Amino acid sequence: MSREDRARELPRRRFVALLYGAVSMAAIAPVSAPVARADDKVDAAPVGLTAGQLAELQEAASEALPKLVLHDEPRPAPQSTFLDGEGAEIGIAAFQGEVVVLNMWATWCPPCIHEMPSLDNLAEAMDGTGVRVVCVSADRAVERVTRFYADTRNDAHPTIDHLGVYIDSSRRFMLEAVAPGLPVTLIIDRQGREIARLVGDAAWDTPEVIALMKRIAQLTAANKREAQAAVAKAPS
Repeated sequence: MSREDRARELPRRRFVALLYGAVSMAAIAPVSAPVARADDKVDAAPVGLTAGQLAELQEAASEALPKLVLHDEPRPAPQSTFLDGEGAEIGIAAFQGEVVVLNMWATWCPPCIHEMPSLDNLAEAMDGTGVRVVCVSADRAVERVTRFYADTRNDAHPTIDHLGVYIDSSRRFMLEAVAPGLPVTLIIDRQGREIARLVGDAAWDTPEVIALMKRIAQLTAANKREAQAAVAKAPS
């Protein structure tokens, strides 16, 4: 390996080492529950999936996304920020009220490259449904992502047209997410909590996946309305 190749490879090896260190720490460190704001009664109300809803989604996911793991209880989503295409800090809170398909990837990751066109198709299919696809790259420069979007190296899907540009150049977000490698995709509910996770790549644009995501959006919207109604009826 040349000196130049070693120089390019070193940051990636450090990143993988940091990720696996985060996994080890997560195994022994307690997970803090999200802190509700005193003036936000709706967010403090439970809005999780019921056992019946979870069973329904698990059955659908077994066909649509076999590697998707639905959590029995919602988990806190990462609170660290990342950068948008303009270099401004942004976090999960910016998408609260929507279901977020949050994919962590990199332009140097072969399985990530393989699944990006299907994520782009999913983003187009989810327009107006309450589901947003957010892909956060481990690359250190926005320009690497914008160049990749302009040329995916995929003859059947030459450009990425429906995804925003986001990077986690500090890697803080991915470390907090305990991503054991790339790609990893989190499903974030309308309350900003992780309800499912998929490690590895997948075909995200099949009719079964599109139907599954729309169903998640419907169930989480109905649960939120029910919680809002319960809070409205509760004595102040």
